[in-house]
This record gives sequence, structure tokens and C-alpha cells, in this order.
Amino acid sequence: MWFDTPSSIEPSTDAVNLSSGIEESVTHILQVLRDETERLGGRAENIVLGGISQGGAVAMWALLALLAANGTEDRSLGVVGMSTWLPFAPEVQSSLDRDIPCTQSPDGFIRRTLSSLRKRTEEGSCAAYLLLWVTVRTMPT
Repeated sequence: MWFDTPSSIEPSTDAVNLSSGIEESVTHILQVLRDETERLGGRAENIVLGGISQGGAVAMWALLALLAANGTEDRSLGVVGMSTWLPFAPEVQSSLDRDIPCTQSPDGFIRRTLSSLRKRTEEGSCAAYLLLWVTVRTMPT
């Protein structure tokens, strides 16, 4: 589900219009997720939400909405985004827990990458950090 953006160069310039469009899209996606979860007999862990460009932005916000509603231990949704961005990244970055434990994965590569991304996100967008965080947090233990 698409939403209006005031600029293709800087998608976060008109926060009010962007916010309402994302909210409408996320509300729709969350209903689709509820319907699909019911169709799968409650097995939401079998659902992966993906998107390209705006679809990736909506997918990340749908995940954030689910985490806000269900708590950060909810691992029921996988998210993949390509050629995307995280709208309102500064607001998300300021509220993210910077010390997310990586105990769900024994893989040293993920730990090193998270550490490197954590340093880089202090200077810029946290979209890549969020996507990798989602991957680590949703891996089976």
C-alpha cells in the first residue's frame, strides 16, 4: 500500500503528511497480517513481510508497531526491505536501545557487523542497523 511523499529526494521533509500516510498503510498491513495469521492457524512465525522502497518503509513501521503492541520479545514477524529507508529515523534512533544483546545468535559475524553499524549509526541513518537488529532478534534461539 503506497503513501504520498512530498519529495523523492528527501522522503521525511513533510512529517505530518508522511506520518498519516504511513499510519494508514501500517493499519492496513497489520489487518492483513492478522488475517493471514488466522489463516495459518496462529502460526505468525511463518510470515515474512517484505517491501521495496516505500514498501520496505511500511514493513519496518509495521514491525515497530507490532513490537510496540506485543513487546520486544515477540519474534513472530520477519521483515525484509530493499532499496528502502526508515522514515523518522532520528526519532527511532533516539528511542532504540543501543545495547541490544546479540545472544540469540552464536555468529560472530553478526556481532561484529552490529558493532560496526552501531558506530556508524551514531553519525547517520539507523535503517541498516534496524534491519540487522530485526534479523538478529527474530532468529530462532
